[in-house]
Amino acid sequence: IVAKIKSYDQIRICIPASSVIFKELQLQFSDPEKIRLVLDYEIESMLPFSIDEAIVDFIITKTQVDKSAQVLVAAVRSQDLEAHLSVYQKAGIDPTSITIDLFATYSLYQQIPQYQALPHATALVDFGQNTTRIAFLQDGQLRLTRYIQRGYASIIKLIQEETQMPQQEIEHILTTIGIRGSGNDAFTKAAQKHFVLLL
Repeated sequence: IVAKIKSYDQIRICIPASSVIFKELQLQFSDPEKIRLVLDYEIESMLPFSIDEAIVDFIITKTQVDKSAQVLVAAVRSQDLEAHLSVYQKAGIDPTSITIDLFATYSLYQQIPQYQALPHATALVDFGQNTTRIAFLQDGQLRLTRYIQRGYASIIKLIQEETQMPQQEIEHILTTIGIRGSGNDAFTKAAQKHFVLLL
């Protein structure tokens, strides 16, 4: 892409949330600068690795009337971040900013007025090849995230075992027609069952 466009102003990249440790904090203030000052101290005892090995960032998920804040902290080991960045370094690219896919998705969600008005709870589901990520929001505020070690490939394998259809045929039907309307009752029944079980 860079070779084709020749020049650019910014390159922003996302790293997967699966590489990140998330912790929630309740602080007595909501000023981002104050939060940054105490963040390492507050989060250090919660991490499975030393704070010296970590890159830490946060988002404020909720502020109270008394100016206190709920904060979702993200910590990634420096070596894990370097592994993600090595691909860009090999291409001679120096990213302008780095974020986490979960934070980016949540930020996009917040920009959509219809979603801001949704009451109660919402789940953002990112259905990937080998994993499924679920972000849980309550009254528009990000509360927690979970990874399930099953995804698109797992579903295809289960449908294949049940219907004896070739994997390529299953993939073709799912990408062109979807679960319904394939004309194959055995496929439709198996696909619906396994997608529902995963979700």
